[in-house]
Amino acid sequence: MMPAAPDVGESAKPTVKWDLPDGWKSVPGSSSMRYATFAATGQNGDTAEISVVMLPGEAGGDLQNVNRWRGQIGLAPVADTDLKALVVPVKAKEGDILTVDMTGAKAHLLAGWTRIDGRSWFFKLTGPDPLASAQKDNFTKFLASVQFHP
Repeated sequence: MMPAAPDVGESAKPTVKWDLPDGWKSVPGSSSMRYATFAATGQNGDTAEISVVMLPGEAGGDLQNVNRWRGQIGLAPVADTDLKALVVPVKAKEGDILTVDMTGAKAHLLAGWTRIDGRSWFFKLTGPDPLASAQKDNFTKFLASVQFHP
């Protein structure tokens, strides 16, 4: 079990714990919105970025977030009626984390999200298709290990 995520210095931000998969390294985040950032490197040197973001409230809603992520990797938006077919729940310590697995022209993206205690938590892995595909089991195990009330 990894220790709690780094203390971000704000008492309003909750403590969360997870098990970090072998080969994932903590790296500086590219945004102040990041709760944590990790990198996974493939055998050929390719890198996938894993981000954890916590936002207050609903943070845009499921369809809007999935369509934003689709746009980031070069995919067209989906309609609300098509969203349910894309979403797969992952059993975590404190309930389901909803996930999507999408491959676009720009990258392969794995994302998970849940809402707890009035906050939205987003977990996203983005990288080249072969590496992101190889990291899918690690990403799923990571999500399953998340504890919001350690």
